[in-house]
Amino acid sequence: MKIKRKNLDGLVVTHWHFEKAGEIVPMHNHLPDDDHISILVQGIVQASGHGWEMILEKPGEIINFLPNHPHEFKSLEEDCILINVRKGRIDPQDMDKLDRKSTRLNSSHVSE
Repeated sequence: MKIKRKNLDGLVVTHWHFEKAGEIVPMHNHLPDDDHISILVQGIVQASGHGWEMILEKPGEIINFLPNHPHEFKSLEEDCILINVRKGRIDPQDMDKLDRKSTRLNSSHVSE
């Protein structure tokens, strides 16, 4: 998985490139004042949380997350790209922890 992040005057844009099927962004949630949408660029990605699941399969599909709404992503095929756009109070340490956890999980659980 490749992760790129850019801060644009209070908007944080994250580019998640799932290189293999089965890669995940682990369950997490955002702060109460954090607006967050995810946009599918390519591939098929499963978004899920406690008691719900949604398959994003058409480029341009958008999912809007409520604050404090736990969610995770899983690529269902190789070479998927998902863009997250967040606005609100962003804690860089939290984002770094999520990146490290995603990288660690995907390097140890995704088969070649």
